[in-house]
Amino acid sequence: MAENAAGVSDPSNTLGPILADDTHVGPTMDLSGFKDGLEVIVPHPLTIRVPISGYPTPHAKWSFADKELTAGERVSMITKSTYVELTITPSVRPDRGVYSLTLENDITSCSGEIEVNVIASPSAPKDFKVAEVTRQHVHLMWEAPEHNGGSPLTGYQIEKRDVSRKTWVKVITGVQDQEFTVTDVVEGKEYLFRVTACNKCGPGEPAYIDEPVNVSSPATVPDPPENLKWRDKSASGIFLTWEPPKWDGGTGIKGYNIERCQRGTDKWESCGDQVPELKLQVTGLIEGQWYAYRVKALNRLGASKPCKATDEILAVDPKGMFCVNAPCLYM
Repeated sequence: MAENAAGVSDPSNTLGPILADDTHVGPTMDLSGFKDGLEVIVPHPLTIRVPISGYPTPHAKWSFADKELTAGERVSMITKSTYVELTITPSVRPDRGVYSLTLENDITSCSGEIEVNVIASPSAPKDFKVAEVTRQHVHLMWEAPEHNGGSPLTGYQIEKRDVSRKTWVKVITGVQDQEFTVTDVVEGKEYLFRVTACNKCGPGEPAYIDEPVNVSSPATVPDPPENLKWRDKSASGIFLTWEPPKWDGGTGIKGYNIERCQRGTDKWESCGDQVPELKLQVTGLIEGQWYAYRVKALNRLGASKPCKATDEILAVDPKGMFCVNAPCLYM
């Protein structure tokens, strides 16, 4: 309004409120909640939520294994003025690793990293076998699983099943050793056994004994195979045959392991996978080298002692042979 000798004027039009420009601020992030990393149990969602600040609201970029992440079937991302969030669901073991977060606005940028461990149940224990059977107990042995699931093992769980029943019965949990003697057995009955490795996720995959265990009579590893013979040698191979052991250990023969030893070494090497038959065509020999051969029989308790080894045999192609009232001899 204005005033003079004539009086006071009408008021002018009212202006709206006048605001100072908002101050632009560079982004920051608070990773204090991840100083010990983040642990996720498969298949629960892997969720990283990070408090942020900055004006204008920063743009967020997530990276994993040196690749920028984008929204997809398993991946979703949220950006708000006060936080950013990455979610991967369902989580799997390969999701473990270091995740990078970069925030950027028109002022500056900042970056940080979060280490994530994705854990799962362990794989099955290896080489599960019956080490001893008596009328009063069954002694079991095994090796640690190939994968612990990303978390230390807390122990092993042993279960048994009477073959006449369908239900598995827990024998014990929390076994710290890689062997255990089951005493709660009844003479004359047959049982199946399984062992499971455990971590903080719980029990993993079980390993099984292949055949029922009869606790009425002790079982052992078999005797060695007998009468190992060879024929049809060449520069790269030889054909072997043998006879089964006199005693199979009371559990039946599962197969045979064939080994060879090259002259000048004390090392016996496998000639390949376990075979169910009483013969094997050995391949992969080095021409001009001398080899001895032996065979072991296998049952569910393990391997027998080796049979008597052959003499050393030269790996060469035959150039001729004699047959004079006797088996043919290669020269």
